[in-house]
Amino acid sequence: MNIFTFPFGLREFYARPDTSISDDTNFYVPDGISGLLLIPFIYLKIDRAGKAIAEQFAQRHYSFCGHGIHICGTDEYSALTNKTGDFSYKKALYNSLDNSTFLSKTVKAEEFDFKKYAAEFSTKNFNNSVEIVSKYMSLRSGDIIAQELSPLTKIDVKTQLNGNAVIYGDLKVSVIC
Repeated sequence: MNIFTFPFGLREFYARPDTSISDDTNFYVPDGISGLLLIPFIYLKIDRAGKAIAEQFAQRHYSFCGHGIHICGTDEYSALTNKTGDFSYKKALYNSLDNSTFLSKTVKAEEFDFKKYAAEFSTKNFNNSVEIVSKYMSLRSGDIIAQELSPLTKIDVKTQLNGNAVIYGDLKVSVIC
């Protein structure tokens, strides 16, 4: 399974490994990371495999949606941004931390309240995302396509978060330094 993520405001995507999905509600900050970037997102879960899926047929390939939080690491030497062309080895590494993606329970796509999380978002956005990803990669059952809902929010773990919780919707994640 892969997690294909569209950064806020961009129509390009990157992939996060399935090891980044957390089964726990705790996030343990690895050594060498002095800051965290928190990114809320909504996602769809692919339940039918496909390749080169046209936008008008995309809804045939998913039926469940949800929301979540991505946590990325930073250090004092690297400034991570959402700018196109500013992707480095460290950015890829920090976007792939184990147990750094927290997902809500999924609900049927037709029952998901997009307006609760993103005022101008609809299934049309997801359909376009399915078309873009499947143009380059084969989608398999279980894959996740996520759309970030805001710019990165930087938090200094040493002063702001140790033992405190990040809350988004019905998700509550404890960050432990």
